[in-house]
Amino acid sequence: MSKYLSMNKKKMIDEIKEYQKMLREVLDLYIMLQEIYVNEKGGRLEDTEDIEEKLEEDIEQMSLLTKTSEKKNNKS
Repeated sequence: MSKYLSMNKKKMIDEIKEYQKMLREVLDLYIMLQEIYVNEKGGRLEDTEDIEEKLEEDIEQMSLLTKTSEKKNNKS
């Protein structure tokens, strides 16, 4: 946490963007694993789709927060 307190806004935004990329990769891998699980073990694909939608919403919210922070940073 203290590492982030000492960062300037631009560096923090860049780091958040990097985390967003990693989250998208994790989401893609998770979706692939869920599809494999559903195909192998059986199950409800709807459950997988619900989780996928929630994760995508979370990533979108992070993206909007980053864009808002960038706009504020550019105005300063």
